[in-house]
Amino acid sequence: ALAEALRARLVRTVVQGQRADGTWARQDRATLQAVVVQTAWAARALPEDEEGARLRASGALERYAREVEDPYTAAVVLATGLVSEAQGERLRGMVLEAVSEAPDGSRMLMVPPDVLNPWGYRPTPAEARCWTWLALEGADVAWSGDLVAGLMGSYDATRGFGAGPADVLALEVVGRALPGLDAEAEVVLSLDGAEVARARLDAQQPKVPAVLEAAPGGRDVE
Repeated sequence: ALAEALRARLVRTVVQGQRADGTWARQDRATLQAVVVQTAWAARALPEDEEGARLRASGALERYAREVEDPYTAAVVLATGLVSEAQGERLRGMVLEAVSEAPDGSRMLMVPPDVLNPWGYRPTPAEARCWTWLALEGADVAWSGDLVAGLMGSYDATRGFGAGPADVLALEVVGRALPGLDAEAEVVLSLDGAEVARARLDAQQPKVPAVLEAAPGGRDVE
């Protein structure tokens, strides 16, 4: 009950922070790029029953979508699902064109140096991967799984996914991208095409991890 009351209060706070033109902005003065990503982030956080605020935000994003010039902002706007298909097609093209292959074989979005995220900082590679996956969810993109692989590969027990406040997005992406288990599954670790370890995941015990131990390069790892 306390959580539900807090959620309702937070939703009201977000709605009340919306400006007359349908945007949100943390600063009195900001670049259009910063306003657009902050508006997209706030609008995406609102539940669907906040129709008025979402409709005003959709109008603002639709107006400013034609001014979007970088793939990161394009991905954030696309992830809201609040722009028309015509605008979405142009933004999607910007995102696809800016995705490249990382040295480890995963995919990453090339973000221009002057671009800011909704919190006013330069996006980390992990955050950029999150928005890219969310922007392209449902699209016929063969390498979308590589985005998730790169995201999971960046996880560290002390700093999470390395996305800062956007770690919540990383959890959302991983949760939505990976299929749920309804039966026992095998996890196989291979090195240079050769199997080096194998373990089982039990769908009936979701909190019990599969532990794989191997020693590639003569160094013990787990």
